[in-house]
Amino acid sequence: AYTADEAKVRELERAAMDIWLQDLPDVQLVQFYNRTGNNQHYWTNWPSTATDPYMNGIHPHTGFPYILMNLEPTDAP
Repeated sequence: AYTADEAKVRELERAAMDIWLQDLPDVQLVQFYNRTGNNQHYWTNWPSTATDPYMNGIHPHTGFPYILMNLEPTDAP
């Protein structure tokens, strides 16, 4: 909802956020691992920063079809 003095509200909001964020403790609740483990039993040639860094190995990214095109089947039953 807009007020008659929207600019003043934004100014006060900015000042409050500056104070709050400056004193806000930085507590790490999660850790994001940006590499996934892949099972080589049925498929090989997963991207790997150590052996085959052809692209980022995070599956939810839009490059997943590219990963699928590069996978190679194994002879596993």
